[in-house]
Amino acid sequence: YIWWNLSSNTGAKYDHMIWDFNIKKRFQWKKKKAYVFLSVHNLFNGSQYTFIDRKNPRRWVEMGFRIDF
Repeated sequence: YIWWNLSSNTGAKYDHMIWDFNIKKRFQWKKKKAYVFLSVHNLFNGSQYTFIDRKNPRRWVEMGFRIDF
């Protein structure tokens, strides 16, 4: 989201696109399901922010699992 009506002195930076990567694998046995997932946020370590004091986080990774009973 870009705030076009803001003052130009906020230090905004809009020259990068932020990319995420998500992958999920489902496992099933009997009536139970399990999922393993991996997410990489800000894949190319880009910078895009509206205010210079509120920069977006650098690249970060999360992974985990979920079980449905």
